[in-house]
Amino acid sequence: MDDNKKPERRRIPRMFAVGGILLIFLAASSIYEAWASEKEKETNPPPGEIVEVKGKDIHLHKRGKGDTTVVFTAGSGTASPYADMYELQEAVSKEHSTIIYERPGYGWSEPSAQERTIHNMTSELKEALERSGEEGPYVFAAHSMGALEVLHYAQRYPEEVKGIVLIDGVYPRHAAERTIETPMRSYVYKAMRNTGILRLLMQSENFASMEVDPYEQIPVDIREKNKLMTMQHRWNDTMIAEREKFNENGRTVYEGGDIGDIPLTILTADFPGRENWHETQLDMKDYSTQAEQEIIPHTTHFLHHEEPEVVIEAILKTAE
Repeated sequence: MDDNKKPERRRIPRMFAVGGILLIFLAASSIYEAWASEKEKETNPPPGEIVEVKGKDIHLHKRGKGDTTVVFTAGSGTASPYADMYELQEAVSKEHSTIIYERPGYGWSEPSAQERTIHNMTSELKEALERSGEEGPYVFAAHSMGALEVLHYAQRYPEEVKGIVLIDGVYPRHAAERTIETPMRSYVYKAMRNTGILRLLMQSENFASMEVDPYEQIPVDIREKNKLMTMQHRWNDTMIAEREKFNENGRTVYEGGDIGDIPLTILTADFPGRENWHETQLDMKDYSTQAEQEIIPHTTHFLHHEEPEVVIEAILKTAE
């Protein structure tokens, strides 16, 4: 017998043993993840109110009083819009009624069974606002992919929109022409979340800081809620379904035309590395006859965390 084959034969059972142990670990951690997520839902109730939209529970966080209602919407994959927009809402609610809208699958809102077309998303937003009790016309403050949502809302319901502030919002044509719809990291995060690996990694301060860095300036208890939402929702099926519709939704909004004379403020981050981003931000001015665009120095995509005063000032100006 060839002595060189003996180590190979011994290696195969070891590989099966390691594989079996790994499968047992993943099964056990997946069960624990499901249990932990349910326990967290019991001990971490929504800070705002729940309204029913298309048969699903949708979370709205309302603050302040005033004749104008400012509505905040977050970008794609943002686990907790409540945490993401917390600082802006705290400031703006001193002068106006405000609502942080958590779309289906985000924060404390249930996932939606509806296809994630921009038409369905704006219909959900409209119904949620109707059920909020706050009347329009609204000022919308939208980050990143939220731009598609609020621009299409203005295309469909212009009489309900007083003005729009885009926080490094995506240009519809840019979304329509992008070749990569859903980053591979989305599926990796989904797998890590479902198996409990993400929860395990979040115990590491270094890894957790990668997820919560933009939120360092908000109160500790709000950051903790963001951490819990990250472990529960990071790139869930609803978020991935939205990204898979990114091109199609971009085309729908781009082909929907401009929003007339609705005031539009375009706040743009200046960080390098995104092809044609600044050029498309300039093109976005064509969406309104009352459009203003400003590049905010020394900022990244999360400019509303880095220069919140600039964003707050723009929102307050639009809400006047």
